[in-house]
Amino acid sequence: MVMSMYALLRNEPRPTQQQIENCLIGNYCRCTGYRPIIDGFYEFSSASPCALGENCCKNQGSAANAASSKAIAASNTVGELSPDYLQDYIFPPGLKVKDYCSEEKCYKGERVTWYQPVSVARLLELKSQFLKAKVVCAQGVGNNLNAPLQDSVIISTSNIQELSGIQEVTADGLLIGSATTISQFWNILSDMVEQLPESQSALYKSILTDVKPRFACRQVINVASLVGNLLIPVGQSDLTPVCVAAGAVLSLRSVNKSRSLLVTDKLFPADRKSFLADDEVVESLFFPHSAQGEFIRFYKQGDRKSVTNSIVNAAYRVQFTDSKVSAMNIVYGGLPFGMAKAFPQTSQSLIGREWNEKLLEEGVASLTAELNSATSDLKSPDSLTSYQKTLVTSLFYKFYSDVAEKLSTGKFPEVGQYTAIKGKQLYDDSPVATSSEVSAASHCFKPVPHRSADLHVTGEATYVDDMPPYADELHMAVVYSEVAHAKIVSIDTSEAINVLGVRGYVSAEDVPGSNVCGLIGEERVFYNEKVESVGQILGGIVADTLQHAQIAAGLVKVEYEKLPPILTIKDAISAKSFFNPQPMMLWKGKDMAEAFSGVDMVMEGEMEIGGQEHFYMEPQVTRCVPKENGEIDVFSSTQSPKFMQDGVGKALGIPFSKTNINVKRLGGGFGGKSRKPMLSGVPAAVAANKFRVPVRCTLERKEDMVVTGGRDPALIKYKVGYNKDGRIKTLDAEIYTDAGCTLDLAICIVQKAMYHLENCYSIENMRVRGWACKTNHPSNTACRGLAAPHAVLVIENILEEVSVKLNIPRHVIQQLNFCREGHTTVYGQVVSNCTLERCYNQVVSDSDFVNRQQAVKQFNLNNKWRKRGIELTPIMYGIAFDTLLLNQATSLVHIYVDGSVLITHGGTEMGQGIHTKLIQLASNSLGISIDKVHLQDVSTVTVPNSTVTAASVNTDINGGAVLNACKKLNKRLEVFKQKMPNASWEEWVTSAYVERVSLSAQGFYSTPGLVPIDWSTSKGSPYQYYVFGAAVSEVEIDCLTGHHQVLRTDVVVDAGVSINPAIDIGQIEGAFIQGYGLYCLEELQFDESGVMTTVGPATYKIPLVDNIPREFNVSLLKNSSNPGNVASSKGVGEAPLPLAVSIFMAIKSAVRSARKASGKDESFTFSSPCTPERIRMSCADQFIATA
Repeated sequence: MVMSMYALLRNEPRPTQQQIENCLIGNYCRCTGYRPIIDGFYEFSSASPCALGENCCKNQGSAANAASSKAIAASNTVGELSPDYLQDYIFPPGLKVKDYCSEEKCYKGERVTWYQPVSVARLLELKSQFLKAKVVCAQGVGNNLNAPLQDSVIISTSNIQELSGIQEVTADGLLIGSATTISQFWNILSDMVEQLPESQSALYKSILTDVKPRFACRQVINVASLVGNLLIPVGQSDLTPVCVAAGAVLSLRSVNKSRSLLVTDKLFPADRKSFLADDEVVESLFFPHSAQGEFIRFYKQGDRKSVTNSIVNAAYRVQFTDSKVSAMNIVYGGLPFGMAKAFPQTSQSLIGREWNEKLLEEGVASLTAELNSATSDLKSPDSLTSYQKTLVTSLFYKFYSDVAEKLSTGKFPEVGQYTAIKGKQLYDDSPVATSSEVSAASHCFKPVPHRSADLHVTGEATYVDDMPPYADELHMAVVYSEVAHAKIVSIDTSEAINVLGVRGYVSAEDVPGSNVCGLIGEERVFYNEKVESVGQILGGIVADTLQHAQIAAGLVKVEYEKLPPILTIKDAISAKSFFNPQPMMLWKGKDMAEAFSGVDMVMEGEMEIGGQEHFYMEPQVTRCVPKENGEIDVFSSTQSPKFMQDGVGKALGIPFSKTNINVKRLGGGFGGKSRKPMLSGVPAAVAANKFRVPVRCTLERKEDMVVTGGRDPALIKYKVGYNKDGRIKTLDAEIYTDAGCTLDLAICIVQKAMYHLENCYSIENMRVRGWACKTNHPSNTACRGLAAPHAVLVIENILEEVSVKLNIPRHVIQQLNFCREGHTTVYGQVVSNCTLERCYNQVVSDSDFVNRQQAVKQFNLNNKWRKRGIELTPIMYGIAFDTLLLNQATSLVHIYVDGSVLITHGGTEMGQGIHTKLIQLASNSLGISIDKVHLQDVSTVTVPNSTVTAASVNTDINGGAVLNACKKLNKRLEVFKQKMPNASWEEWVTSAYVERVSLSAQGFYSTPGLVPIDWSTSKGSPYQYYVFGAAVSEVEIDCLTGHHQVLRTDVVVDAGVSINPAIDIGQIEGAFIQGYGLYCLEELQFDESGVMTTVGPATYKIPLVDNIPREFNVSLLKNSSNPGNVASSKGVGEAPLPLAVSIFMAIKSAVRSARKASGKDESFTFSSPCTPERIRMSCADQFIATA
């Protein structure tokens, strides 16, 4: 993020807000919600408003400037740097790219020789010498680390000046060198649009308006070449259909000959066989100028708005002579026919026709027939989905409509005017704390910057993989199963251990302690007999470098005897494959038969909710250092030092007291680093023990996703009884989750869904049963909120279905069924301090919900193919660990004789700000500045038996422990304060030390009032308190493609008395955007054999900065408190995530409007995530009928 912004500022000192947003696209930071990042970077924009509003010094006289400057300085206290805006942060001269180098470069590695010639002649000579060499333009090329160890040659054209930029502009067209980067290409086209008449530049203008905005991110286009994209060996090229439709021409050269090729779809077959001879290179690409009466448009639909491969892209070119079609090109990409597929029969059939509804009708029919004919020739006709077929005709309709508009008005419809992302963050700046231990003073309850913020943004924050290696340190690459269910016949490492740098192989035979692990002993450190999913670890290659280890790991040969796998929840239900054969059950009210007999109406249904990858920024990494006397130091990116300590100690057969787990910080966790770090960390410890040297194991993104699992998918079946007034009287539900192949936290995950299925509603009669399904998917695990987000989605969907059937607005039904003070939940807990209606009413007011509802209705009446929806979702989320023993924490607080304070506790810092909050609490309790308080790494040496950092409770329990220790220290110092009331803090401390008073205290806290659920009676009080909140979201969908945009979201959350409003609001925004990803974008996919196919950012799509609401307002409920908890605060790390249901329901509302306009049933099944495919196919219009 920072470097992207820096690069932009070096080229555009005062960029526009749109340029800032575009430069950030492609950078991932879902955990922040993106809003604070872009909000901060907007300050560099020429359009950026001053934070002082009307009091901006630019609006005042010189006398006011000093006062304004003081106001700015006052807002930047508490350890922040005051930047000198006149200072120019110079880019290091040594790193600047110079002009084209005049000398050829050659770099030789162990496996690859890299040539960088400076002339075309030398390029051709090298290609004739190395016929199998790869020719690339970018400075880097993706490495296939599992490729055979053999000499390979790569030739880079990036330093050949004659292949870059415009080679010639003629009366007929534009000749561009093959090494021209995409960003250079955009600039060239911009110049052409300015220089050429409009009739000749139509092609170039269309590429800029239609292709550029949804092309790759800036980091890619700055190095990737135009021709390289055209010839991409994998994936899809957005430029290939463009070149085919435009009639572009490639110039090819070898040492002995030159030739030209018209770019047609025949050059790009499905098998990706290259049309280039082994000794040939592409020299240039020719684009013809547009002709008079020629119209060109390009369209793209992917899984996400930007930085995504095309599901279908399309290029259309039509030319008119005397008001009739005289030439036509129709080309599609993304289909399973190759990178481009032309439709010549349809194109030819439309020549000579007038542009009218009759042409549209016949064009759609012809496209469908031609597509069906081509599909029948495919080896696997099912590879062309109904969604893709629908897009073929839908995009053609878009083109027809756009051209009709152009013919009528003289211009194409505007894509949409850019609006900058904006938002408000509101909190109570004068809170009143009610806790007896903490008062509202000092830096507590203030938006103090994150303690490590400066380190994060400058790149100085140290993570495990940043730690300098020891001289003898080795690296381990895991070898994991590649089949979903099988017996292991043999593992052959003979070829792998002969790879350069390899020290050896570790497996179950090398485990000195127990190879059995897991909550019930169902897991293994190393699997050596049977595997039950892809990704289970069989062993590890240990080598001098990570690359050597990975190469060797790819050469390990495993023979399997395959067994039939279970790959879906429904298959598991059929096979009765459950971790709990008898369902867990909660109930209240009447017997179900009696309850349903007393209602007006009954509805049954089911809903599928997909899983979610954690996609933390830092992958799983562990560094193990063996020491004397059997001790071992483990530096881990884990949320639970205790879990890691247990795993390492048991595997090595040593006491836990000899295993020191050290955690500095995590680059995100979301629950995925609770138990899963053991999967690679414990094998690394075994390797370190075997070789008696430090061993580091870092999973790459693909390995991380395959090995560690994610959020459980779920299937929830329900039967609902309700009355005609909209009151929900009875709910009978069955919850099934896909736990994967091992137990992990599956039971807790199901229970969390069971607790939250009623959400914030009062349902008189309930029965909820839950099963954790055992499948042959990688073992799933904790993920922010466990399965509570699934349950909230289902109950909100139920209310929505009831509202449709009764024709009563959903928000009316919500309010009618609200729980209130004294409500008893399905698990028997009485709700107290209920602020639900306050949150609900505030968000209705803040969002202008009622008036905007009417505006949405009017918009939908006025627009056929674009529809909007606006919906409201409330939340009641229980806070505490459902497992009683986890609700405890220990701390250690030291005061040194110089007055500085060191605190340690068991909670890990993963960006959520726990360390910052605890420093605030400690400084406030001791009555000192936060600058005097330091927090050391989390370690099992200083804090034993720590609770995993999860469930939004760790500020509560660790803060309570820190305050308990501070209370002891304050009591010891009180006598000196009374003796010397005017002395300083340092003097009191010194006096205590002189008097031999201990300046160190251990603190302990256990959450009061919790009662575990008695499953025989369905009674308990598992939660200390509830977080209430509500959100309103408005969306707009494109009915023809399934694309959607979130226009605005307003969120109100009751955070009690916020210890740090800035951090809490950041947590709310991050959780909400992660929930948005879960419900609307992120889709885990597996093939028919159980292999995950979404194993990286290229195929797994999390939200980007341009996906978030264009207006994103977050408020903390004012005048709230949470008596009995630490500082009257509330944990808000998880609760806001299900508020993103408001986006899902708004999308469903928009789809319903489209269905209503088409005369379709307004009740329909709509699963999560609501991907573009599900949105488009649910709209059910005439084009879907042709698919």
